[in-house]
This record gives sequence, C-alpha cells and structure tokens, in this order.
Amino acid sequence: MQSESFDCIYRSDENCIITSPTGSGKTVLFELAILNAINKLESPSTLKALYIAPTKSLCNEKYQQWKSKFINLSVGMLTSDTSFTELEKVKAANIIICTPEKWDVITRKWSDYPHFFALLRLVLVDEIHILQEQRGSTLEVILTRMNSMCQNLRIVAVSATIPNIQDIADWLRTGGPTGNPATALVFDDSYRQVALKHHVYSFYNKFNNEFQMDALFNTRLIELINKHSKEKPVLIFCPTRQSTIGTAKYIAQRSHELNVASRQLSNIRLQDGQLSDVAMKGIAFHHAGLSMTDRSVIEDRFATGDIRILCSTSTLAVGVNLPAFLVIIKGTKMWSINGAQEYSTLDILQMIGRAGRPQFETKGCALIFTDEGSQEKYENLLKGTSTLESCLHLNLVEHIVAEIALNSITSTNSAVCWLKSTFFL
Repeated sequence: MQSESFDCIYRSDENCIITSPTGSGKTVLFELAILNAINKLESPSTLKALYIAPTKSLCNEKYQQWKSKFINLSVGMLTSDTSFTELEKVKAANIIICTPEKWDVITRKWSDYPHFFALLRLVLVDEIHILQEQRGSTLEVILTRMNSMCQNLRIVAVSATIPNIQDIADWLRTGGPTGNPATALVFDDSYRQVALKHHVYSFYNKFNNEFQMDALFNTRLIELINKHSKEKPVLIFCPTRQSTIGTAKYIAQRSHELNVASRQLSNIRLQDGQLSDVAMKGIAFHHAGLSMTDRSVIEDRFATGDIRILCSTSTLAVGVNLPAFLVIIKGTKMWSINGAQEYSTLDILQMIGRAGRPQFETKGCALIFTDEGSQEKYENLLKGTSTLESCLHLNLVEHIVAEIALNSITSTNSAVCWLKSTFFL
C-alpha cells in the first residue's frame, strides 16, 4: 500500500484521501507526507503540520512515536488539560497533535493566531470515517474552515474501508472549495499486513435487558473459542468491568472444555483476589479499576503466553500491542452515564484491529456478538459497504453560529455558500 501511495503522498502536493482496512500501515503515509512538506521548506524548523485524531489515546500514541522518530522537530500535543502557558509552547511546535474538538476551540479564535495559520501547510486526519458519528460534525466543520481559509494547505486523510470515498475527495478539494477533487486511493483487505477473518454472530434478545443479554453471550463462548482460536491467545472485549470479571469466571469454571493451550500458574502474584483465582488457570480480566501493578502483570503475562484468555473493557483497544489471534467483541453496546449505547464505528474497528498483530501473527480472527436486529449493520461495516454520511445536521445551528462569530457567514447567501462547501451538501 505504501509503495502504491508513494507518488501521490510524497511526490505531489495534492490533497489525498486513502481508504484501507485496519492494520494496513496507514501511519507511514502520514510520515511520508511530513517528509514531503519538509523537503519543500528551506529549513525543517519552519514546518507547521497538524495531526487530528478522534481520541486522546490515538493522539498520545502518535505523540510518543513522533517525538522519538522526528528528533530534529518539536512535537506538541493539545488536550483539554492544556494550560494557556502550554498552549503557547505547542503553538511553537513543528507538529501539533490534537482532537477535533480541541482544534475547533482554537480555530474559533482564528483572528488571535493569524501568523500561525498563515504558516500551516499540512493537515493529517486519522480515522476520517468518524464523520458519520454525531461528534463527526466538528471534524467536518474544522476541515471545511481550514480548507477555505488557509492558503497553500494540504490535507491527507485516512479512513476505514468505505464505498463512497470519492464523495470525501469531492469535498476536500486541493486549494479550497473551487479546486480539483482530492486524489482518492482505495485499498482492499488484500493489503492488510495480517490476513483477518471476521464473523458476526447474532442472538435473539428475548429479555430486552442488556445484563441478561451479556449472560446469553456467555453460553456460546466456549464453543466459538474452540472453533476459531486455533489454540492461540484470545482477547474478549466486554461492555462493563463487572462483565470482564463474570466472563473470566465463567470461562475458568469451564476451562477443562477449552482447546486453548493453558498453563497452571502458581507463581503469579496479584493484589486482586478474584483476578488471582482465575489467573491460576491462565485466564484473566483487565479494566481501569484494577491497580496499575495488576494491569501491568496481566499485560506482561498475556504477552509471554502464560495468560491465554484475557477479558477486558475497551481500554485495551488502543495502545498496548498484545499477541491476540482471536478477538471477540462480546456485545456491541457499552454502558455510559446515559445507559446502554452502541459502540462507535471507531470503537468496533479498533477492537477488531487487535486481532493478529503483525509482530506476533500472520493471520487473525475477529467475532462480533450482537442482537439479531443489528447483524446486517455489522456485516456491512466489516465488508466496507456502509455508506459514509454527514451528521452536520445534528449540530447545524451551533456550527452556523460559530461561523457567524468568525465572519465566515455574514448573510443568507454566504450561509448557503458555506453549507455547499461542507460534506453535508
């Protein structure tokens, strides 16, 4: 994929949109775009590039990688915790890393930073498919804003597999709304570094109760682990902390039925009593409520193969690379302060992406457990046949008011023009 993208990313200055499956090496494309931008400058120290990702964990991951990789460049990260003093330091960085929401706050104060925006030459957008989620409207607005107002700006964006990538290319035109469409590069599953099989298993939700549904999912775990794991490590994503504990206990009680090679561990020391009990059988759980020491021990023992089945909340969906061959998403809803809600597309793709990591495997397998009514939705997601649509209409009034404050919209006609420059129209 990197070879076929090289001419567009490194040898041109066109906007470029790449759609490819998880685990195909998209980060390298961003780095090539940064090198291309540096080559156009008299001095690397004058580079101004922006990397936008939807989550703090992704931002932090890139910050750590690029801080050590681009040793002659300064890398700064903006978060909700960034103070005014730190903001001034980040503004001086060559590569700035932040979430869409944080960058929206900055660009709403456009007139406060005219020199900075005049120097900005490159915007890198990770996981641009979040446009289809409610918070995607913020990403849509800031890209529209920068593509219209920044001179000589280049945008390089990557997405999970979607069928209408050309729609995004028609929106993010090189040189602004009146320029040529961005170049669209499409790569299928054959470009994955690790071949990944995936299956969706649906369950009839006769209970209309998520807790009982979670227990129902357990009833097929042993059967499907035996069918798909090939006796290799298994990572199970659970919707709640209590579910990770309950699932690990359920599997431990039936460990004699598993064909996953396990080890009887007698020398593992853990602070949590319930965790210690199941870990003795090569099974463990992992969530943010455990001590840092316990979490570290479990991650290390899973990496060495002592722990063969690990039940976790979505905290392990990003960050630590673990040698899981089989990933099971045990239910497509998670619990929040508002009750049960569907995982975002990004959450699902990140969890699936933990199956068959390149450092450990040449193949991987991912299973999604969901209710009958959602089966088609997740099958389409995995096939890459779900059309990407704008969600700007969900927060349209808020964003129009922000553009009025920026003087981007000064009349009915300019409001219509602004709307036409978004992905929404």
